[in-house]
Amino acid sequence: MDTGESIADRSERAARVRPVVPIAAVAGAVVWLLVGLAGAGLSWSAGTSRYSSVIDLVLPPTAPPVVWAQVAPWNVVQPVLVAVLFGALLGLGLALVAGRPGWATSSRLLRIGAAWLVAVFAADLTALLWTVGTAVVDPGPNGYMWVLRDAIPTAVATGWFGTVWGWVPAVIVGAAPRLPAGSTSRTRAGRRTAAVAGATALVVAVVLIAVQPTIARDARVAAGGTPDGLPTETVTPTPRPAAPAPVAADPVTPGAGWCSAEDVQLSLSGVDGALGHRAMSVVLVNRSSSACIVDGFPDVAFAADDGATVAVPLEHGASYMGGAATPAPVTVAPGATAVAALSWGAGGTGEAVSTFWLAPYAGASRTPLTADTDLAADATVTVSAWATPTTGSD
Repeated sequence: MDTGESIADRSERAARVRPVVPIAAVAGAVVWLLVGLAGAGLSWSAGTSRYSSVIDLVLPPTAPPVVWAQVAPWNVVQPVLVAVLFGALLGLGLALVAGRPGWATSSRLLRIGAAWLVAVFAADLTALLWTVGTAVVDPGPNGYMWVLRDAIPTAVATGWFGTVWGWVPAVIVGAAPRLPAGSTSRTRAGRRTAAVAGATALVVAVVLIAVQPTIARDARVAAGGTPDGLPTETVTPTPRPAAPAPVAADPVTPGAGWCSAEDVQLSLSGVDGALGHRAMSVVLVNRSSSACIVDGFPDVAFAADDGATVAVPLEHGASYMGGAATPAPVTVAPGATAVAALSWGAGGTGEAVSTFWLAPYAGASRTPLTADTDLAADATVTVSAWATPTTGSD
């Protein structure tokens, strides 16, 4: 159909349209990197306070927090590679969508919506390629499952990034002028862009996964270990710490009616994980024939496989994973329960914890309980106050 537009005008307008997909892909990669960096910085500043969940909503984590704390240069190189991978996958998706029949003449709102949805899928695919590829190449000391279990929460977080920030590349794509009906330059340009973006995504994904063993090796060296993770030969072995004391060295004075160690049975729930965080519940059951009271925080100490004490820093209060922040007396009827939460960050590289020494309060006799976790000595454990369990709690 003759629109009254000259061939020269059509060519000029087509030339203005072609660069929008690469520009949108680059913009998406830059936003990915900046949002992840800003979110990590603010989360560290806020610690495990009340603001963490708000920060994750506005600035979704585009990488687990441990990535930004790696040894140089990987704390910069790895996030940049992931951002480039996202940009390449975004460019591939946008190029494929833009090559569909009717795209060039569709409404601006429709193009923005389609491009926004592509950003969400590209973010999810980036997270899955990275986490699963890393698990296969370098499963770490805790095996495949601890790495793979982060794949879905990470994909959810990055998918939320696409939902919150995908409008940036989408608006860039939607802002391009329509091509004249019957033009084929958009299709040819889209095919070239898709080929370049697909090749870039493949190369970056391979590089990102291939460097993971090197990153792990550098982390072991920075922590004072050997590149291969094997212990160095020593003439005189370093004495191991003793087992945790059966009673805390800094006891508190129990109040009237407090539950004694003989009145209760303590146990640990399974581990929950989300966005690089871990949590498990300390469950107290009153086995006596009368009600008793728990108040404050449970007493916790840690030990390795050989029983030696593992010095893990402790904080009291609520965390990103929940738990009661303020102590309050909890009356536990016979057969009833009280709970407290133990929370920590994933990705620790220090000595592993296998036994938890627990007591209802500091000064009561401790009970050793084993648990399969990824808790390590360089993590900080947040201990919440005793509380009445909510419906569905362990």
